[in-house]
Amino acid sequence: MDPERQPKPGQSELSEAEVRRVARLARINLTDAEVVAMRAQLAAVLEHVRVLQELDLTHTAPMAHPSDTTNQWGSDNVCPSLPPQIAMGLAASSAESFVVVPKVFGNDVGGA
Repeated sequence: MDPERQPKPGQSELSEAEVRRVARLARINLTDAEVVAMRAQLAAVLEHVRVLQELDLTHTAPMAHPSDTTNQWGSDNVCPSLPPQIAMGLAASSAESFVVVPKVFGNDVGGA
C-alpha cells in the first residue's frame, strides 16, 4: 500500500467489512485491491471530519455556500427556435418527429 495513503496516527482504522458495506450502500462494486485502497482513503476522510468536529463554531453562522455569491439570472428573451426539419437532420438517429437516443435505464443495466 502507498505509504502516503496509510492512516496517520489517530486516524480511525476501518475494517474491510466496513468498506465493503459502505460500497454496497453506495452501490459500488470494488475489487479486493480497491477495498484495500479505500480503507486508507476513507480513514483519512473520517480523520478530517474528526478534526472539523473539534472546531469551535459557536459564533459562526450556518451557510449553504462558502462564498457570498448569488445566482445571476439572465432575462428570458423570446427568440426564433431551430426549425424541426433542421433539428431532426442534426440528430444521429430519429423516428417520426422524435430524436432516438440510447437506452439509459432498464433491466439490463447493472448497479442500482
